[in-house]
Amino acid sequence: MVLSDLEKRVLEYYSREGMDLPIGDRSSKALRVSTQTIRYKLKKLEQNNVIQGYSYRLDYRMLGLSQVAWIFVSRKDKSVDSEELMNNLLEYPEIQLCLVVTGQHDLALKAFARDVKEMTSFSLRLQKELRSKIKSIDVRFIGRLLKWHQKIMGENFSNFDFDANDLKILSFKLKKPELNLAVCAKEIGLHRNTVSARWKKIVKEKLIMKKSVIINPEYFHDLGIGLNALMLVESEVGETENLASKLVAFDEVHELGIVNSRFDIVTSIRVKDVPSLYSFQNRLFASESINRLISATETIVVLSSKRKKLEKRGDLLALTKSK
Repeated sequence: MVLSDLEKRVLEYYSREGMDLPIGDRSSKALRVSTQTIRYKLKKLEQNNVIQGYSYRLDYRMLGLSQVAWIFVSRKDKSVDSEELMNNLLEYPEIQLCLVVTGQHDLALKAFARDVKEMTSFSLRLQKELRSKIKSIDVRFIGRLLKWHQKIMGENFSNFDFDANDLKILSFKLKKPELNLAVCAKEIGLHRNTVSARWKKIVKEKLIMKKSVIINPEYFHDLGIGLNALMLVESEVGETENLASKLVAFDEVHELGIVNSRFDIVTSIRVKDVPSLYSFQNRLFASESINRLISATETIVVLSSKRKKLEKRGDLLALTKSK
């Protein structure tokens, strides 16, 4: 399917901002088209397999899983199959994303836990249980998350007051985002009004950051997101916060966190291709106000990626049940 300019705008907007819950004035005003037109375009994109589904992004910090980390993994030897290792790693509820990367490590993992102690314990267990496949692990604890899924993250957040029923609803919606609340209520055995009221609270309190579109990778290049990379940045002494506040303003920066290592900022970059990556980096270094804050950088290109399967997407919530 050849995408029209409007279809590209729709995909770019919902990829960045997320879907309205439900589709309404926000996206209609931003795209300057009627809600009926948007619904028609979305249906067409779904039927042509451009949109392959939808996925909810949660602010797991509000559920007590406030420690986020990048875990860099080196394989035992090159005979260890990366695809198989990624599948093994995604069986752990703590791990939501696996990336095959260039550089000194083979994989980069996004992991969640309640605190540093729990994350450390998990990383040690991971290396022990997969010792036949993993040579070493390097954990970068994110002390503060400033941008996530292209959303600026507030420093202050409150824990969501949840119970077992809320977790059932969330787990169902994470695994089956296409099904409505009536089906959810029937399958988890709660009254429809109860599910509706709790879901409204979940949305209102922003536990759900956004509802994302899952775009067919064949169209990434058309949308200018054909290449992912991690850029590790070492700031000049005392300039970490200042530099981070400038970097989050760039559209190419999909995610940014301040971490506990020599490279004290980790960014996830999304651009069209390799020349676009070079162009983005050149823009950074050409800016005197940014360049003077940077001591060193390291760029890690993402060769392939895997997220937790939809049917397993709710597994992370199981970690909150022992609270």
